[in-house]
Amino acid sequence: MKLDSKAFSYIDGKSFSDVFALSIEQLGRIRERMEFVEDIVKGKSVLHIGCLDHVPLIESRIQSGIWFHQRLTNIASECLGIDINQEGIDFVREKFHVSNIYFGDIISPDKNQRIISKYWDYVVLGEVLEHIDNPVYFLNQFIYNYGDNIGKIVITVPNALRFSNIRRVFKNVEVINSDHRYWFTPYTIWKVVNQAGLFVDTIQLCTSAHSNKFFKEQIKNIILARYPLLADGIVIICHPK
Repeated sequence: MKLDSKAFSYIDGKSFSDVFALSIEQLGRIRERMEFVEDIVKGKSVLHIGCLDHVPLIESRIQSGIWFHQRLTNIASECLGIDINQEGIDFVREKFHVSNIYFGDIISPDKNQRIISKYWDYVVLGEVLEHIDNPVYFLNQFIYNYGDNIGKIVITVPNALRFSNIRRVFKNVEVINSDHRYWFTPYTIWKVVNQAGLFVDTIQLCTSAHSNKFFKEQIKNIILARYPLLADGIVIICHPK
């Protein structure tokens, strides 16, 4: 989406309003999240942080071709996965022979030698920040530790304003991954990223998956073209200041 120039002073904390209205102007059509990220990082070196997914979901996603780490590995010139879930690392190594994921705590003062061994064109944080207790601190410490070794950062998060959430309001139901701490909006993820010491290049609204029904997909595209804020997720591309 086109970044609203009126928002910059509010994002930086120089101005305040309790009713600030962020203008949302989507650039191009609403795309599927993983396809959008793949097009950005194709042929580049990729550092994939928090790459594993939940262990109970990994096998089915690998079999369905929607496990994000495998997809990034297939299209990147090099892909290094870092995660703190040793159980998950052991699982994918033993069952699926995945060899490019390693244990690592990226906010630890002890720098990961695999990360600092080279320069990474892109860092991908896919559906990670909503699981983190303090996302500003997490991003800030990552930049402090590895800012000299990275180019741009691609972050994806769930959109609080997605259509499925709005629909469930009328049923008095919230459906959520039980490990999530946050929902985000374009403004709040922009604010978090800025507070962490990152400059935002672009923000894009995306869907989480394609429908296998043609007419349903067409109707969804028509609605999202008019109301992009109903999209499932947000992708933000940024770099260290």
